[in-house]
Amino acid sequence: MSGMETGAGAAPAAGPRVTRGRLLRRAAVALAPLASGAGLAACGGQSAAQPPAAPSSQPVTLVLNTDWIGASPRGQVTEGALKEYRTRFPNVTVQTEPLDGDTADKLTALIVSDTIGDVSLWTHHLVVYFARRNFFADLGPYLKANAFSMDDVYFIPEICYFEKKLLAVPFQLNLFDWTYNKTLFRQKGIAAPPESWTFDQMVETARRLTDAEQNVWGLDWSITTGNPNLWVTPIRANGGALLNPAFTKTTLNEPAAVETAQLIVDVINKHQAAPAR
Repeated sequence: MSGMETGAGAAPAAGPRVTRGRLLRRAAVALAPLASGAGLAACGGQSAAQPPAAPSSQPVTLVLNTDWIGASPRGQVTEGALKEYRTRFPNVTVQTEPLDGDTADKLTALIVSDTIGDVSLWTHHLVVYFARRNFFADLGPYLKANAFSMDDVYFIPEICYFEKKLLAVPFQLNLFDWTYNKTLFRQKGIAAPPESWTFDQMVETARRLTDAEQNVWGLDWSITTGNPNLWVTPIRANGGALLNPAFTKTTLNEPAAVETAQLIVDVINKHQAAPAR
């Protein structure tokens, strides 16, 4: 996903550790746009002790930097969101400024030239760099003043918060989770997956469903790149993470992530219940 499909693509706060014996099923999300703090930063930022004034009823224009434009599905999401926004806030005009080309390069250029918009769809690796330099506004006071609670939405804490400051609010939701083909299960006479399914049971079922000659597979690990959105689901479900809490180093070499990677390799090569990538 573009922008903060992010980010550190982790799932919501991890619960009890999910071991090898448990099905890797937790969903991860990608969200995003981050509100730019360029204007507030020039004045030293917004103090949490001084919540912003109530929204004005006067006409105002906001600039949105995004590469979710055009006739693509993502562009349609933006258009739909802006249409709903115009209905709710008719006095606010949102001017879309496309992020052409490489999103990171474009955002950096906008920052350097002090022409970045009020709200922007960000890319992962720039966020911590600029957050450490006090670039973003803390959205906490704004949300509080407008009775918006993050508890009412599904979000990734590691993406939206940095050092207890709220930098981002959800715009989109991606679920990287398990789905199953009900027709294939019925054809093979196999019962639907129960909530108590263990990883070993899932692998055994996948082997029964697999017909490699017909290109039918019991499992499909959609992990084909280094995109953290694709890696994070099984790793977080197994109690691991992509980055340490300080965002200073990767944790992919720690036991939970290593074990997860080995499970994936075994399903493909040892059990031959998923296609090679």
